[in-house]
Amino acid sequence: MAKANASENNIYALYRGHADVRDAAKTLRTNLEFSGIDQEIRSIAVTSSEMNAGKSTVAICLGMAMAEAGKRVLLIDNDLRDPSIENELRMNSRYTLPDLLTGRVRFEEACLPTNAEGMFVLDLGSRRVGNPVEVLSSAKYKALIRQAKDKFDFVIIDTPPIGLFIDAAITSQMVDGVVFVINAGKTTPKEVKEALGQLEKANAHVLGAVLNNVQRKNSNYYYYDQSGQKKHRKKSRAKHAAQSEKG
Repeated sequence: MAKANASENNIYALYRGHADVRDAAKTLRTNLEFSGIDQEIRSIAVTSSEMNAGKSTVAICLGMAMAEAGKRVLLIDNDLRDPSIENELRMNSRYTLPDLLTGRVRFEEACLPTNAEGMFVLDLGSRRVGNPVEVLSSAKYKALIRQAKDKFDFVIIDTPPIGLFIDAAITSQMVDGVVFVINAGKTTPKEVKEALGQLEKANAHVLGAVLNNVQRKNSNYYYYDQSGQKKHRKKSRAKHAAQSEKG
């Protein structure tokens, strides 16, 4: 996915104002659809190996692309240590995670519409949770995710980096597959290999990887296959700066 211009002040402007970003998100959407030939892919977790790889941006842009295809999409911020989805979308939390888990708020009430028609956000609150692993492993949280999958056509869960926390490994058991975000020029082959190794230990279904923060002016770029090997590919057109590789 192409690197955002510094003048962009919100995710909606980034997606709607840049054809290469939209094309990248739609390519990822198509690749996910092809990944589900034998089993339909209706829920994914998005993770990375390190912070600031842009996984939340990838998750949101994919959600917009899915919504444009006529699907009812739900975004869930599973990064209970540092939630950012609602901030990225300029939304104010009305409820908290305990409100949902204790039943004080109905699931339907907590699914907030965004400025992208057809895309919703599950309002889990913007405050950090002190015991995220215990919460994500709880029966009530798993029931919440099952309810989300029952009510929506497609569910996208943004998780903390797998290279830092085990949250993504836990979440991978609740979804149909995992999309791994690689930060161009910063994520190393070793980090990719170690992160994918952790997902493999969790028996996660890794669908593929997204190369993010690619400089548009650079027609040469690298990508990683699932073995963690660095490979070179040359593109002659800027629109190909955003690329997703199927796993």
